[in-house]
Amino acid sequence: MRNNYIYTISFAAWASLSLHPSHAAIFDQDDRITVSTAPGSPYAPIGRVTREGIVPLHTTGTLVSTCHVLTSQHLFGQQRAMGRRVVFTAAIGTRDQASSRGTVVAAGGYEKHPIATELDAAIASDWIVVKLDTCLGRSLGFATIRTYPQTAAELAHVESAGYPADRPWQAGLTVDPSCAIRGLYAQVWLNDCAALSGNSGGPIFRVAKSEGRQQLEVYAIQSRAFSYRGVVPFAGGYENMATPVLIPDFQRLVALAASN
Repeated sequence: MRNNYIYTISFAAWASLSLHPSHAAIFDQDDRITVSTAPGSPYAPIGRVTREGIVPLHTTGTLVSTCHVLTSQHLFGQQRAMGRRVVFTAAIGTRDQASSRGTVVAAGGYEKHPIATELDAAIASDWIVVKLDTCLGRSLGFATIRTYPQTAAELAHVESAGYPADRPWQAGLTVDPSCAIRGLYAQVWLNDCAALSGNSGGPIFRVAKSEGRQQLEVYAIQSRAFSYRGVVPFAGGYENMATPVLIPDFQRLVALAASN
């Protein structure tokens, strides 16, 4: 059984990434870079998911088929997500920038798990799939899902990406070019990838070559961050938390979407 240190840390120290812009979880050094998501780039499938309302909230999402986007359910707080509407914007800051509304067609059930008592189960359930009205993946491409790493070494050298609140999102995608999965568990993957407000749902991935083209391969999506102002030296027990994309229902949905 996994060590219970997560539960012994004050829960005030853990922050929902989309709700606390003043808090950051960047370890050792801030080496984040800005990259283009123009069509043809391996980062083109990554965009911004917005929940419309009086106070718009956003997460980071990734096209995982021509028409489907993966992101975090906690965009809706502890509310049911199925059937809700969002806007996905991609190729941000390029002449090909495009948006589409979409509907949540699958959800992990995050609302069923109280954070204070069922943190691991909540993180494992913190995902939604959005079906876009306009299939932007036809022009931008889409990421593939890695159900499990072939070797542990894969997860020692990954990247993460998102639209954090401390940078203007119109300028492009922010990437942490060098981070790692520090703990591999069935429901939660602990990591040291940079995470701020807005990084929720952002992919943890590798860029691989497939048929001569660069392809985004997603292992997990960022869910929660250790709350700290500024850069902090990495220490075991204070990692960020990601949702592994190993969910059977999600895998079946992506396979079905890819076949249509």
